[in-house]
Amino acid sequence: MAAVKEMIKENSKFLPASIEIMYSQDQSDQINEMIADLENSIILAGILVMIVIVLSAG
Repeated sequence: MAAVKEMIKENSKFLPASIEIMYSQDQSDQINEMIADLENSIILAGILVMIVIVLSAG
C-alpha cells in the first residue's frame, strides 16, 4: 500500500488542483499488525514444540 500511496503522490501533480485524493477503508496498518502477531505466534509455537520434544525425549 505504501508503494501505491507513493505513486499516487508522485502522479497527483498532473491532476487539477480541485481534485483531492482520499483513501477509504485503508486497512494496511491493521493487516501489517496482524501479520506481525502471526509471526510472533508461529515463533513461540515452534519454541514450545521444541521444549516439549526435549522434555519428552530426556
